[in-house]
Amino acid sequence: MGLRRDLCDLLMALPGMDSPDERKALLSYLGFSNYGTLLDWQGSKFVFVDRLVSLLGGSGKDAMVQFITALRDAPQVGVSRKPALDGFLTQLGAMDTQAFDKEFTLANGGTETPPAVRPKLVKLTGAQFGQLQNALVASFNLDGLRMMARTQLETNLDTIASSSNLQVAVYDLIRWAERTGALDRLLDGALAVNGASPELQAVDKALRG
Repeated sequence: MGLRRDLCDLLMALPGMDSPDERKALLSYLGFSNYGTLLDWQGSKFVFVDRLVSLLGGSGKDAMVQFITALRDAPQVGVSRKPALDGFLTQLGAMDTQAFDKEFTLANGGTETPPAVRPKLVKLTGAQFGQLQNALVASFNLDGLRMMARTQLETNLDTIASSSNLQVAVYDLIRWAERTGALDRLLDGALAVNGASPELQAVDKALRG
């Protein structure tokens, strides 16, 4: 159980594991925000990390590799931790299914199957861009969009948007999210603020399944 324990220790040491907001931002960045309903965001760091690693183990080796690969490039991970993550990837690559299950699933008493890992949003097609733009325009006025950007994305909309026109401001915000790798954070943040919006729910399903 050394690899599981070492991974838990590394995650426990990350600065992005302290508060619920930091945890949500990190998992959104890594493309694993769909684990949200199965995690105790308010719990202790140990409980949160142990549960997260168990869910990853239940998802299988490919999901674990995807998580660690994305984690390696996360801003919360300093240069000093990258060799350890590279070592995890090497060890995972050498594991067959039986060895992986013994390390991450069977030794932990088995895990429930988490939801399938949804693809991380990296670049939108023209049609997808339009879908997201229309959903945001339908779900926020300009002030609401400004507050969502500040509270969920930790950015000032006025420094991103070149116009006070809502549709143009949304366009500029999506462009910014594409450039900075924040498309998942943008959609997750919009849903966190206005999850009842049918337009947002529909575009989330269309873009991420």
